Parts: sequence; C-alpha cells; structure tokens
Amino acid sequence: MTIEIQSSSMDTEPADVYAELKERRPDLFEPIPLVIGQTPEQAEGYPNGSVAGWRNMESPDFIRVEDNGEPLVNVDHLNPPIFTTGDYFAKLGNSGYDTPLDGAPLAQYVRKGVGDKLTKVQELLPDNCRLVVFDAWRSLPTQQATYEMCYQSLVDKLIDEGVLASGEELTLEAKDVISVETQKFISLPSPLPPEAGQSEADRERARQIPSPHNTGGSIDLGFVIIEGEYLEHLRELEAIASAEEDPYSIRKAEANFMIAMIYRNHSRLPDFGTAFDFAGAQSALAYCETNDSLGAEARDSRRILYNAMVGAGFEPYEEEWWHFNDGNQMAETTKHRRTGDKGVAKYGNADLSEAQQYHERIHRQLFELLAAVAENPVAAQNIPEDLKKHGATPELVLDLSAHIGNPKETRSFIPTHDMKYRGDIPPELVLAISRAQGR
Repeated sequence: MTIEIQSSSMDTEPADVYAELKERRPDLFEPIPLVIGQTPEQAEGYPNGSVAGWRNMESPDFIRVEDNGEPLVNVDHLNPPIFTTGDYFAKLGNSGYDTPLDGAPLAQYVRKGVGDKLTKVQELLPDNCRLVVFDAWRSLPTQQATYEMCYQSLVDKLIDEGVLASGEELTLEAKDVISVETQKFISLPSPLPPEAGQSEADRERARQIPSPHNTGGSIDLGFVIIEGEYLEHLRELEAIASAEEDPYSIRKAEANFMIAMIYRNHSRLPDFGTAFDFAGAQSALAYCETNDSLGAEARDSRRILYNAMVGAGFEPYEEEWWHFNDGNQMAETTKHRRTGDKGVAKYGNADLSEAQQYHERIHRQLFELLAAVAENPVAAQNIPEDLKKHGATPELVLDLSAHIGNPKETRSFIPTHDMKYRGDIPPELVLAISRAQGR
C-alpha cells in the first residue's frame, strides 16, 4: 500500500498528502476521542489518555505493581527492526543535545510484550510507513537529567515572562506547582538515582510508583514515509537483519546500518505539529481535534499514529501525542478510567542485563568508529579490541562507511528539542503560582 505524497504551491491551498490513503484506510483517520470512560455515574468521563494522580498511593484507584519478570529487548532486534533517533544519546547530528545525557543508551529497549505489540503496530500501518522510536526505556540518571532541565527551564520562563521575579525565593507550595506542570512532560525519577542518597525506606516506597519509562512499558515514537524506490531494498535489509540471530553478526550490523541509512536519508517524517519533546500545550494528544492552528497534516498524522497504536493494544497519554504506554501503572490507570476494570501493572523498575550492557558498549564503539571514519578514513586503522573480537577489520569498516556515510548525519528528521519548557504558560499555572507565593 502506497501513500501518494502530493506537492503544494505557496499560491494554492496545501494539498492533502494523505488523500489516497484516506480512501484505502479510513480506519486510520478516525478522530482521536476527547473523552473516555463516560458512564451514568461518571457523566463527564475523563480526558483521553488521563493518568492524573496515578502516583497517589492513598487513592482507592491506585494501581499496584506485580512485575512479571519480562526482559527488556532491543527494538533494533525486532522483526522488522525499528529505527531509533536516540535523542538523549545525541545519536543524530540534529539532536537537541550536544553530548549524551547521563545513562542514556544508544539503542532503545522495551519489555518483550511491548516489542510484540510494536510489531503489530507496524502491520497496521501502510506498507511504506515505518515506526521510528525517539525514546523508550530510560535509566534513572537520564530521567533525573531531563526532569531537572525541564523544571529549571520552566522557572526561567516564568521569570522571563514576569510571573516570578529574578532571585525570588520559591515557597514549597510554588515548587510543588512547578513540579506538577513539569511532570506533564517528564516524571520525577522513582526511585531517585543511587547517588542521590535516598534512604532505603524511601527507595522501597518509590519502587511502588516506578518512573514509567524506567519500566520499559512507555515509548515515544512516530512514523516515517519511505521514498518509493528504496522500499524494496529496505524490505530486503529487514529480512537479513531479522534472520541473523547473533546480535554481534557482521552481517546483522551491516544490514542495520544500511537500514538506518535509508531512514536517515530516504524517508520523510510527516508533520506532527510539534517536534518530539516539545514541552507545551500544542503537544497534547487531542490538541488538533479542537484547534486547527497546527494544520490538517499534523491532525491526520497524529490520528494515524493513535489509531495504529491503540489498535495494537497501547494506551495513549493525554499530554504528548508521541507517548504511549503498556503494562505499567500509567497504562493501567488509563485503561481503568476507560473501561472501569481495575487491573495490576505488570511492569516495575527494569534495568539492562549484563549482556545488553556489553552489547551497548560494542554498538557505541562501532557507531563512534564509523562517525570518525566518515571524517577521516585513516580512523579505520584504530579498531577497538572488542570490535576486533567480533570480526571487524579496516577493510570491512571502510566498506561499510562507503555505503552508509556518517551515521550521525540525516536529511529525513527535523531538529529536535532538548527537554526545555517551550510552550505557552497556561493562565491557571500563573494563578496557582501567584497564590502559592502569597500574592
């Protein structure tokens, strides 16, 4: 199934880039519901993707965690493999970060059950569309770094816009208000990273409300449209990568890097209205359903992603069009509000296995070597010993580099943001802070 991408002139109305697909797959363009869980007892229902209060352990609606022990899996090793932009690792040159954040992996990991559902999502999308993962499992240090960045940037924005005075001391109540707004976009790490010195009692309590991304059950993603002449080659490479079971196979590595090259240079990321990690109201799941300021393509792109993801069993998140959940407390909270059935979260805190940590090291070494070789071919002589053990030679590295170019360069993805608050400040936030500051 092919999407006809139409061009448009600045002197005419923009063409509907999804016109052909709408005729073939109207199911993908169903509007995103604004409300879920309406019943006679709960007439107003809840906002779609609602998770408000999910960490309130005293609430009768609190969702318990009983981790089922499912391992994390690398999305590069799914069938077909899924390309990752690795923004927190600063993988691509247009990332919002100059250097990797603390604890950020190069590859992206999800629980096995999540990976199975992602394969189902890919089947629901048109043939020339492919998922792209921006972020998935997140270490606690990375969670801490992104939270602090978003929180401080919101404080700075409040000062710039005159809501707070420069140097004004914040009350505890004001800090809580700012933290709540920050956590619409980035949760507090739970538990805190080990170096934070959290007591064991507090850590044990925190493990009962684990950070959603740290569970491996939250994923940030979109999709791209592959240029037609590269689609068949992509299918061939996906088959090669999927058939190779050895994660250190030279053939698998070559196929995955070639797949990445097609994504980087021969795909199109549709307009979703905002970039990934835009912290502001425009990123909300259903924003385009009630506001046309971001345009029809953004509305339709969000609908396609939403309908494919929920069709495979994921739960959406109210504040971010790119964020979906499965198996963790956020997912079960939304599901409870949507269906009335209260379940148990099957994913708690998770970490990479020793084998995955080793693979991360090998993957980083090869990625960084290829980036260096693209700048200076002489770098192919400086192969780390770990890579040599897995069959890397200067000749193989130079040949791969000739095919893929610099793995950090891309023509297909718009520059992404760092995790700073860029949206308009809601009037209710201004009022809440003023009250908290005793004005």
